[in-house]
Amino acid sequence: ALLLLRAGVSLAHAAVAPLGVYGSIGPTSAPRDRWEDTFRVQAQSFARGNVAGVLVETVLSCDEGLCALRAVRE
Repeated sequence: ALLLLRAGVSLAHAAVAPLGVYGSIGPTSAPRDRWEDTFRVQAQSFARGNVAGVLVETVLSCDEGLCALRAVRE
């Protein structure tokens, strides 16, 4: 999954250069106790890929959205 995220960010940069690329974090099918780890991996991949920002979207609960936001803020 990590390689796929990195490849997606790289392709997006190549496609829209010199415009900025934004990442999107949506709902996860991971068990609740894995949410933060799952979102953290996504957020770190976006940070390493130098995205301009991250959109947290279509989360199924406030708790899930807050986990995603914490991961992005780290």
